[in-house]
Amino acid sequence: MNWRVARHLPPWFAAIFGAVYLSGYLIEFFYYSSLGITDATSEILKLKYVGTGLTFFVLLLIIAIPTMVIIGRASLPIAVPTTGPSVSLGPWALGMTLFNFISIYCAILFAPLQYFDFDAHWDRWGALIGLVLLWVIYVTVGVVVDLAIKHQTEREIRNARNAELSDEQRIYLARRREAYSKIRMAVAWVLIGCIVWLDIVIFRGRFSTVASLFWPYGIFFAGFSILMGAQLSRVHFRLANLAQNIQELGETTSNDESDKPRYDELANRAQGASELEFANFRYLAYEILSSLGTLVLFVLALTSYAYVIFPFVPFSKGGADYEFARRVAVSTLHSVQAPIDLSDALILYSTSSSYYITTPVKGNDACDWRRHLATPNIVQLARAEVSNISFKTEYRNCFKVAVGASSK
Repeated sequence: MNWRVARHLPPWFAAIFGAVYLSGYLIEFFYYSSLGITDATSEILKLKYVGTGLTFFVLLLIIAIPTMVIIGRASLPIAVPTTGPSVSLGPWALGMTLFNFISIYCAILFAPLQYFDFDAHWDRWGALIGLVLLWVIYVTVGVVVDLAIKHQTEREIRNARNAELSDEQRIYLARRREAYSKIRMAVAWVLIGCIVWLDIVIFRGRFSTVASLFWPYGIFFAGFSILMGAQLSRVHFRLANLAQNIQELGETTSNDESDKPRYDELANRAQGASELEFANFRYLAYEILSSLGTLVLFVLALTSYAYVIFPFVPFSKGGADYEFARRVAVSTLHSVQAPIDLSDALILYSTSSSYYITTPVKGNDACDWRRHLATPNIVQLARAEVSNISFKTEYRNCFKVAVGASSK
């Protein structure tokens, strides 16, 4: 690695990369330790942790960001490429965009690679392409048009306030604004209907799997993510108020006489420079306590993801769902007395020194593992003991027809 380049990376990039890497490490540690693979994370430097942590962070932000927007009653400021004051993209537009994005993200993340095979399942492939096109068109065209019309309406209303208009003209502007709001809501409902219909087409072969993902344990991850978004929103506005208070108190200790009435008003309320010191202490104390609270919610969200969501991410995408993992035949240098069939097995995990192998059977298969209904019988084989590993074309490791029966 070129350390000269690494030294010139911005601090925020290093912080984000470190958080993603550590999250991936902890997720794999929590999950595989629950299976009895205690040295699963004995290797500190492993790029797989980046992918595991990144999938967790994206899903966490998809849930936390709308919560911050809704609870904080904020909107995303986006400049309109026209003259005049800028307008904002409202929470409903953000929600539409994120709803579409999470549909695409979940379809790509939780579906196995062969699930979107064009020859066998062209309808699923087409529905996924439809979701992507719908998202791209809405973001690039719909949002820009919506903001431009909203900007024009707001400018006409602002001009109407400064001009003497007749009652008929004011009624016309009011009706025009009301009609525009109804059109926006109608378009929103049409888009929601299209997204829901495309989701049904995509996930109709895995309804039971999706239901197991969200209920009864998936709600814990969603709940902790929502609480984290609410906490961040509350902390943001609280710290902003404390900072404004500190700024006002700082003005009371200045000798600026240009605004004497305001100086006298704030001076009576501040009671000297000691009040400013106490305000600074309150700001620092609240910052520390809120950071600890946010950290606790983050750890809870990460832990719930490791035990509940991570087992539903396909093995081919860096997760722990082995329903469509390829079977292997393991040959050893010496005879090994193993409680499983090494000629028809799965590799659950591997390190630089060992393989962890199991065999799915009826009543203890990959679908039972991800739902925590059973624990695989795992055999540890040293790499030095393994002479050959042959990969088979067999990849179905669930014996329940009801679970993903039409996924192949």
